[in-house]
Amino acid sequence: MKYNHKKIFSLIASIKYSYDKTIDFNYMNNPRPCHNFAFMLEGKGIITTDKQIITIEKGDVLYIPKNTTYSAVWTATPEVVFHSLHFNFQPNIDPLLNKTIEIQKIRVDDFDVLYASLEEIRQNEFSADGNPFFVLSAFYRIFGSILANTEYKTNLSNNNAILPAVTYIENNFN
Repeated sequence: MKYNHKKIFSLIASIKYSYDKTIDFNYMNNPRPCHNFAFMLEGKGIITTDKQIITIEKGDVLYIPKNTTYSAVWTATPEVVFHSLHFNFQPNIDPLLNKTIEIQKIRVDDFDVLYASLEEIRQNEFSADGNPFFVLSAFYRIFGSILANTEYKTNLSNNNAILPAVTYIENNFN
């Protein structure tokens, strides 16, 4: 059976980064074009936004939402290794479209299980004989666990179709 994941995602890519020296990136003037989950495997990272400074270490997951700006210093001790999952949903089915999400460190109890899912994506995403359903199920395993631990604000005003119902419920059922 052939399935095209492009019906759900405009982008899904798993990239493992490894450096043997401290390196910095500045995305303060270039908003990120996609969402990223970065799994910290070795070393340390310091992420700076206009609102906060976040330190991440081995075993942490960093969520970098689409369109955010930041700078990052990745410190090698003696190496810095992180594995990122970059993704964008198709606009008509994007579950994050009406959410305001800041860059944040996500504490997950099942880091090793989620990282195994990320490795599953890496092994199957570009393989000619890879099963796209493995990629999708691994992605949603990661996405569901991380989103459950993510702080965000829902922007109801962006969804005009349900706004009258939400207003009615808020006014009549406190």
